[in-house]
Amino acid sequence: MNITNKLYTEWAWRTESGVPDINNPKDKRILDRLISELTEEAKPITKDDIVALLGSIENDTEALQHIKKYISNEKKEKSTNKNLLIKLHIYMN
Repeated sequence: MNITNKLYTEWAWRTESGVPDINNPKDKRILDRLISELTEEAKPITKDDIVALLGSIENDTEALQHIKKYISNEKKEKSTNKNLLIKLHIYMN
């Protein structure tokens, strides 16, 4: 999946309808916020940050299964840990 598809998928996931419309002011704000999140200087994510994030969803079986599945798929695709942590951070917020 290329970066454009990933961006569109994340944008769609965050919109109410699941089908973003650049002419919809609400959807446009979501896209602007998403781009800001992705382009701002990211502070390093520590092991403690990850443990805290996981602790905050420890009773959310669906979220934990999603993370486990994502990690398994990432290993198959040989993606970097940095991408995983960024996506986990986006998913948790």
